[in-house]
Parts: sequence; C-alpha cells; structure tokens
Amino acid sequence: AVLRRSGMRPGEAKKKMVALGFGVGERLVWQIENSAQHFYLHQKWRPRIEIAGFFTAPFGYEAGKKDGGRHSGLSREWSFGTADCIQVKLDTPEALQRLLDLLLGDTLVLDPAAVARWIARLRLFFPGLDRFDKPDPDFDEQERGYKLDVAAELRIALEGAATDQEIVNAIHTALVKSNLLQWRAYWPMSPKGEADRGKLWPALRALAAAARGEPSGHPEALDAFVTVWCEAVPEGKPDPARQIAEFLFLHLMPDDGIYIRYSVRQDLWLEAVGSRFPEHESMGQTYRDELRFMQAVRQAFADQDLAPRDMIDVQSALWIVHNYEDEEDGDVAAPHLARK
Repeated sequence: AVLRRSGMRPGEAKKKMVALGFGVGERLVWQIENSAQHFYLHQKWRPRIEIAGFFTAPFGYEAGKKDGGRHSGLSREWSFGTADCIQVKLDTPEALQRLLDLLLGDTLVLDPAAVARWIARLRLFFPGLDRFDKPDPDFDEQERGYKLDVAAELRIALEGAATDQEIVNAIHTALVKSNLLQWRAYWPMSPKGEADRGKLWPALRALAAAARGEPSGHPEALDAFVTVWCEAVPEGKPDPARQIAEFLFLHLMPDDGIYIRYSVRQDLWLEAVGSRFPEHESMGQTYRDELRFMQAVRQAFADQDLAPRDMIDVQSALWIVHNYEDEEDGDVAAPHLARK
C-alpha cells in the first residue's frame, strides 16, 4: 500500500527484483523474497540515506565477474548496470514510508479539484475513454496513433543515419509530420533556414544521442542544446530549442521523456499547484520542474483509475484539456486543435 501511494512507476521485474522509477531517471529496486524487504539505490544516495538514520550495505560492481559479483538483477540496464549500488533493509511499512519521503521530497501535490476538472473535460470530448490502457479508438486515432507512427519512423531513420545531415533530415522530417510544434519553432534548421550549420548540426547529433540515452541526462542535454541554438540561430530564443529537445525526448523515450507547450504548462501548473510556474535561468531546471508536473499528473490520473500508458497519454490529455473548444465556446473539438 505504501508503494502504491508513492507515485513510483513500476518497471522491469525479473528474478525476484522489480525496478521502481522516480524523479529524473532514478530507480529504487525492490528484492521480493520471503519475508526480507531489501531495497537498492544508486550509491550516490548513500550519504543522504545514512544521515537520515538508515543502515546501508555496499553492493559494488566488480568488473570481470559474472554479473559484477552480485545479484544478476542489480547488474542489468533496467537497474544499475555497472554502477555501484547500496542495499537498505527495511523491517516495517513505516520505515519504507520514511525512505520514500526522503527520495520523493520534491514531488508535486496537485489540487484534486483541478484534476477532476481535467478528467471531466477529457471525457467531454472522448466519452468512450474509460481507461487509457483500454484504448478508446477515437482518442487513439486523434491524439496517439500518429505520434507512435512518427516515433517509429524517427527511430528507424536515426538508426540508419550515418552523417550529421542525415540525422538532421530525420529530425526535421519527424517535426514536419508530427504537427506538435509550430513550423516557426524549427524553421531555422529547415533546408531554407539561416542557422549556422557548422554549430547546430553537431548539437542536433548530440541531442539525438542523449534523447536515446538515460533520462537522467535529459536536463543537461537540453541545456547544452539551448546554448548552441541561441548561438547558431539568428536572434535565437531558448523556447524553440526546448520544444525541439522535448519532442525528441517524448518520441524516443515515451515512458520518461516529456513534451509540453509553454501556454499549457503555465496555465495548468497555476491551476493545479496554486502558484506561477517557476522562472529559471537554466532551461535544464525548467525541464526538471516540467517533468515533476507531468509525473504528478500521470500519478493523479493513475489514482483515478485512468491508467495512462506513458507520457504520450499525459501530453495528449493536457493538450485536450487546455486547447479543445466545447459547444459553449462555439465549436466542438475543432479539427485544427485535435492533432497537437
């Protein structure tokens, strides 16, 4: 029950181990065996965990040994790979709750009234939507299917790209097909755009690689790309670069990556959190707060038994809530608003 309330995202589960995701690419691995309750974290958490009064035991990775000389489930890509980790043994649900409070201390709490309004509005336009994982054909056709198609084509194109130009072509083609971004946002990287290709093309290659890597690296990759974008694009602004990066994060890592329009973020954060969205000098920190928000929305939807499949469902739902018009506004789900 403590884990179910925590908002952690269940991941891989093999050989009595289950990975639980939280934060930006963080993992808590639970060993389910007999009555012992063993949990594992990346070793970077050790000082903070021990200061809080928890006893930890190191489970370092030893190169050259089978599975690094430790339980095989701790040495997989879905857990810790070759990174060192620590074990925390917990005897009571109260102890687990204390640990989770420490790990999830910056989790957003959303106004239940706002969440209820969003769900009601979502079902106003898609009355057949009971749960996301019991697909509503109308929702999937209008808001999900084309994103999955674009994502699949983008992955194939990037895997086959041998040069920077081919990588840029793959990204530009996906942006044009998706209709998520307004064309002005990515125009500088288009064939007729005025971006400095010598600067921007390598940055796009690095961004594409980061988008397919660990989600914990997304904020730093976004910061790096924004810096180059503003240098390479005449009168370049940070937000178009943010949108391009988030487009790649969402499509190439849909369970962890996010995309959200500026206006959607500003308005719905204010409604649900009760304050203005924080202003940051770093676009990477902006992304971290956006991610906190999207993760909180995903959990709020899950708590209401909507069972979102990934962040594509969350992004689509928030777009519908914010931008679809109803009959009182003089229109019903205007087609030009549907595919965003």
